[in-house]
Amino acid sequence: MKLGIIGCGTIVATYLQALSQPDMPLTVAALYDLDPENMQKYAAPGMLLCNSLEQLLASDVQCVVVSTPLHTHTRIAAQCLRAGKHVLMEKPATLELQELEQLFSMAREQHRVFHVSFHAAFGVDIEWYLQHSKTLETALQPENIRLMECGFFDPYMPDGVILEDRKALGGSCVDSGVNILSVCSRLTELSGLHLLQHNAQQQENIVCRSESLYEGNNRQLIMRTGWDRGINHKSTLLHFHGIEDRLLLDHSDQAVRLLHPDGTEQLLFRETEKPRMVNQYILAFRQFALLINQPSCDTQQQAMDIHRLLLQAVSS
Repeated sequence: MKLGIIGCGTIVATYLQALSQPDMPLTVAALYDLDPENMQKYAAPGMLLCNSLEQLLASDVQCVVVSTPLHTHTRIAAQCLRAGKHVLMEKPATLELQELEQLFSMAREQHRVFHVSFHAAFGVDIEWYLQHSKTLETALQPENIRLMECGFFDPYMPDGVILEDRKALGGSCVDSGVNILSVCSRLTELSGLHLLQHNAQQQENIVCRSESLYEGNNRQLIMRTGWDRGINHKSTLLHFHGIEDRLLLDHSDQAVRLLHPDGTEQLLFRETEKPRMVNQYILAFRQFALLINQPSCDTQQQAMDIHRLLLQAVSS
């Protein structure tokens, strides 16, 4: 299937690496960005470089990925759906639940797929745990999780000031919180969770550090985000009912470690072949293609749950 990319920021380099994998059912056929220089960075022979969104939508691409600033998502996605294109939307899709619901409704009316790219949910460490959890002792299986302790940190304040090109991300809670919740959606049912506590620190009215506590379904989620720690690291620590051992999903290292109460640990899995986000987008793009070919699959509930919990924190 021919894919058009709308918005050519730095993430497109990761897209192209992921889409170049063998047996990938999607091929980049067109690019569009307001800045022609951004398109030139990623142009390849045979790609259509579009002067307008309308030109891209008039081309023979069957699907698009929307990777533009958050405030433009709803308008662009709606335009793409009306043009008959399947839409993969970067996360978060919107900060209005009603807008998100309307996009899913429009997609159904147009007999097209609208899907949010929760790429962090496709880490190879998460995939390994879900595929091998039945080989671990019963107490370490997903249904026995009592606490998910997630920390997603980015070095976006190197001199104590938020980098100018990161401000459009909306703050650490928006940018990383949606990734944390998408990871947790693979491990538990989110529909029963609700926000108990939320604390945030701001700079220039932008959240640069946050901690949120959710509870429900006999389990808890602690969500920590931050741009001010000077580190680039993402992890989820799983605590279980009836056992002191913990399981560390080290998303940055693409590893799974079993942590024992005596301080020792056991490496269960580690991926070293491809970068973290390339691996995530390989699976995210394949899922999108699968949804197009199997339109009976519906991802609306997952997307609504993730955005609902995110907005509880952001608006508190």
